[in-house]
Amino acid sequence: MSEALNVEVLKALLDGQALPPYDHRWLERNKISMNSMQVCEWRQTAEEAVRLFEEIGIKYVLIKALDIPYYFQVDIDFLIESPWDILDSVDILQREGYRIYAASRMFCVRPLKLVAVKPRSKVSIDIYPLPAWVKLCVADPGYITYHRKRRKINEIEAYFPTPEEDLYLIGTHAYNNRRFTLGECAHGIKTIMKYDINWKRIFEVAEKWKLSHALTLYISLAQLLSEIMNDQLKTRIPYPNSYLCRRALKFISKQKPLVFPLNMPDSLWVTSSILRISLIRQSLENFYGEPLTMLLNIAAEKLKGLTES
Repeated sequence: MSEALNVEVLKALLDGQALPPYDHRWLERNKISMNSMQVCEWRQTAEEAVRLFEEIGIKYVLIKALDIPYYFQVDIDFLIESPWDILDSVDILQREGYRIYAASRMFCVRPLKLVAVKPRSKVSIDIYPLPAWVKLCVADPGYITYHRKRRKINEIEAYFPTPEEDLYLIGTHAYNNRRFTLGECAHGIKTIMKYDINWKRIFEVAEKWKLSHALTLYISLAQLLSEIMNDQLKTRIPYPNSYLCRRALKFISKQKPLVFPLNMPDSLWVTSSILRISLIRQSLENFYGEPLTMLLNIAAEKLKGLTES
């Protein structure tokens, strides 16, 4: 259930102050936790996975991690696009006591996502072979991995997307979930304030995948929150002048009072889905165009004993 914005909670996320007493269920729906043990477990699991992957030279990107205090999610997401690296990651995680599950079947538009979890752990490691959320492909294979940067987010030093791709991935993932959380928006504000964002490059990628309106929703919402905090983002954001982007900006401007998680309007989702039909063939080609990937996925299921989760 959504609730009106609590400015004190947002201030704590941006400035690192103590969180005010608040409903823990609402906080968790917004990717925030007052439970220090939960926050610590997420960070320790992420650090362990990074260490294991780097020890054997796996080319990974840690994606969708929010650079805010009190951040907690039940999963840690890695993009690993090399089929060989995927198999190596399965091997090393199994040796460390993780159980591996396949999150989807082979002949599905949704890429095979592997889920690794230790017994009694509340945090899983998710491995994506492509930058795609269920049926929503958001970038060309190899693009995010090629541009990855070694940075420090939430006290974890690892390979992350560039600040531009980071905003894009988090924004499109929230759009695919049809809701934007306060944690994601606080992360957007901090990222825009911290880095000199190349807006031209990020919107070019979004335009190619017909997702500029999704990015516009996310960035304009972060912009609105910064204005509420009397701290306007010192950057001019060149939003595209497309029909869907204008609708996205209009939708955000009407959010009074502002509630979180903020649900996306169904009409915008339906319209954008219709306009993206032309990308279905391209998405299928991206997924099935690499025979080696398919063979290795089948081998992983047979040899590693993967079961459907």
